Amino acid sequence: MNQKNKKLVYFLINALFFGCTQKYMGPESFQEKMSRFQGREKEYLEIPELPVFNPAAQKIEELSSAKEKGRTPASISKMVSSEDTDLSNKRLYFLTLYSQFRELSQWSDNHYENINHCPHFHSTILGGKNMANIEYNQKSKMMDKATSSDISKNNLPLFPEVMLPAIKGPEMTSVYKIWGEEKISSKDKKSKILKQAFNWHLQKIESEIKDLCSNGSSDNFYIFENLMTHFGSDSIKQIKPSAGNIGILLRTNIYSNMALITILRDKKSIGPSDYPMSQVYRRIGTNWMGEYYTSIKEERSHQ
Repeated sequence: MNQKNKKLVYFLINALFFGCTQKYMGPESFQEKMSRFQGREKEYLEIPELPVFNPAAQKIEELSSAKEKGRTPASISKMVSSEDTDLSNKRLYFLTLYSQFRELSQWSDNHYENINHCPHFHSTILGGKNMANIEYNQKSKMMDKATSSDISKNNLPLFPEVMLPAIKGPEMTSVYKIWGEEKISSKDKKSKILKQAFNWHLQKIESEIKDLCSNGSSDNFYIFENLMTHFGSDSIKQIKPSAGNIGILLRTNIYSNMALITILRDKKSIGPSDYPMSQVYRRIGTNWMGEYYTSIKEERSHQ
């Protein structure tokens, strides 16, 4: 693969699903398809590099193994959805991202206008407007947890918000790294950097939504589409729960956003992102990711 293409290299570089290099000219591989979308300069392609919480990943593997052997724990039923929507993959992706944007914006001090002009997804916005405009009174309260906690490499996966890029640019320097390099201990200074990174993240999501509205597609959608092609319900391949595969999913925007949303929500509340995301889980075969998010949220509450 071209070494100059760096934008989405973490999504594929370990080739977790394709361990062997083919010596013959077969069908275009997952990596080859994905590489066609690397090297583009859209800011919204810069996905936070969220580390995996290995104890939660191990728990999901054990649940999955028990299910395959017929010893399904009671909690496993929460991970499975039998319902499906008649939305196309593209409309489902748009509704998921739009719902995540509306929900994440509740924790921002900035005001984001509703997107009323969207030629390619006008009906989708109308259909999801009531769901996506649910208001919360949570604001930035949950962000106080990160600025007041003792965060180290061991518990870093429990604080996805501090992995948001704090500086614009290809290096994607995270909030956590800035706090460490500049030895910032003041809660107010930490909060200022975190809020700035969070607002920038929202601006990138908004930028992609506008791109989708204007052009009908985005680079991140093609990533989602390739996931659907290789691991969707019509594919013989499956994404099995493992730390490596969770890491790959967290390098996609809607899975990364869902980690943020789950962590920032108060207690066990649900929101507008849950329904479309449950359909994403079902179509790609990753119902178990909901259990992963719940596990890291529960562990974080003990920090």
